[in-house]
Amino acid sequence: VEPGTYSLAPATAEELESSLRYMLARGSDQIAFYYPGLSEAEARRLMDRSLAVMKDYCEQGYNEVRCTRGAGLVTLAFSAAGAGRRTREYRAEAMEAAAAVHDRLWAEGILRPDMTELEKARVYYEWICENCSYDYQAGDGSLSHIPYNLFVNGVAVCDGYTGAYNLLLKLEGISCTTMSTPDHIWTVAELDGTTYHIDTTWGDMTTGGIDYKYFAMSEKEALGRF
Repeated sequence: VEPGTYSLAPATAEELESSLRYMLARGSDQIAFYYPGLSEAEARRLMDRSLAVMKDYCEQGYNEVRCTRGAGLVTLAFSAAGAGRRTREYRAEAMEAAAAVHDRLWAEGILRPDMTELEKARVYYEWICENCSYDYQAGDGSLSHIPYNLFVNGVAVCDGYTGAYNLLLKLEGISCTTMSTPDHIWTVAELDGTTYHIDTTWGDMTTGGIDYKYFAMSEKEALGRF
């Protein structure tokens, strides 16, 4: 964080999300808050709240945070578990690979200008399911939790699936975020003016091919699974 570059301590969840979105828009992985007298417990809560926000933007590949404090400033530095100093490299490779998928699908005529957003989202749903396998061996520090591993190595767990899918949708200009339980995460996308829940992970885990019942679900259908 550059000297003198910081935000006032966020007073609400909305202010924290706004600050973190600004950080992401700048292409940065660090943010500093002026937060004098912050206790260890308060710092931990700030880190937890920040990671909860990052879960909504899992296409960014950030799922780990470090906190340093000094001179009234609290600096949060985000990275990907298992990636360490290669986080930026992996993020760049994931973006490059996603753009290549996007370009190829358009070049091959699988995606076309006359398609609705729902139809385009279905194409990407199929691509994810056809090009990834669930990583049953993944631990907390596995790269399978970030989009990079899906695009480069073809394996992922739910946050890797969801992050990769959301990245592809956003390359199409489709607005999307996530919904999660303590053990699972999936996509919530605005398609042609309607909100749909889409779970690429579960769509890919059915024996015998792609399971389309996890594509374009209502919120009631999505939450009714748990």
